[in-house]
Amino acid sequence: PLMLQQFFLDTNSAKPTRNTGTFARLFGTLAIGWIAIGFDSSAHSANYRSSVVGTDFDFITTDDPSAFDSLKFVEAESAEMPDKRFEDGPLFKDAFVFEAKFTDGVEINLYIDQGFGSQEAAKTEARRYVDPLGRLPAILRKGVDRLVVHQGGKETTAFSDVGLIVMYSENAMQRISTHDLEETIFHESIHAAWDASYARCEGWKRAQHADGNFATVYAKSKPGLEDLAETALFAYTILYHPQRLPDEDRMALQQSVPHRIAFIAELFAADESLAPVTLDAESAINQ
Repeated sequence: PLMLQQFFLDTNSAKPTRNTGTFARLFGTLAIGWIAIGFDSSAHSANYRSSVVGTDFDFITTDDPSAFDSLKFVEAESAEMPDKRFEDGPLFKDAFVFEAKFTDGVEINLYIDQGFGSQEAAKTEARRYVDPLGRLPAILRKGVDRLVVHQGGKETTAFSDVGLIVMYSENAMQRISTHDLEETIFHESIHAAWDASYARCEGWKRAQHADGNFATVYAKSKPGLEDLAETALFAYTILYHPQRLPDEDRMALQQSVPHRIAFIAELFAADESLAPVTLDAESAINQ
């Protein structure tokens, strides 16, 4: 059998530097048979219909502390503003640019659509996002360089690229009303900060093979694109806020995707701003 820690030996990227193997100890030794190279996600089940943001769990709350410190206007300029609503639309648009600073030294530029009309209106819009950015684990926040906000887009979901998150103001308002904005930004920050290094690395693929199942239908539908971002929020909550998931749901996730939870736990272990996993959380992991 392989020790769980062996999943982290080949990630095709820089490796976590703190507490390596800690969560392999928490999860124990898991026997793994031969893992076939081909992976047919359609043959496996998922715990939740839709996506992680579509669940009723309050993974991150507005009462959680935020590292947001200050927001200042920088300039109005033409900037790269990717917009998936218009396949052949212009990449550059006029934007109000703001700089958000956080108490850990991270700085993120926010590019707000000039369609909001005025600098003050744009700043009001920018303020919606800075506290949720401040509630991210530092290791994720450091991976976000830019946040773009387009006006409108009620039915248009956020998307991301390396270092970039793109939001739509009306869709964001909907997510605020359902207490899902923090979770949406967390999900997109995984894409921005970790996808390039981990979403298709060999260690993650081995964890997928060993687990077989998926946390959500969305993860199952796009295992190479969405599985890491979908699973990460569940893993983060199990590790640091286990009381926010009902026992039955938490235990079902631990049984369905244990290797992926452990893989993600190793990544979070490199974040020195996160408190060590508590005895309660360790107990929850081992149930």
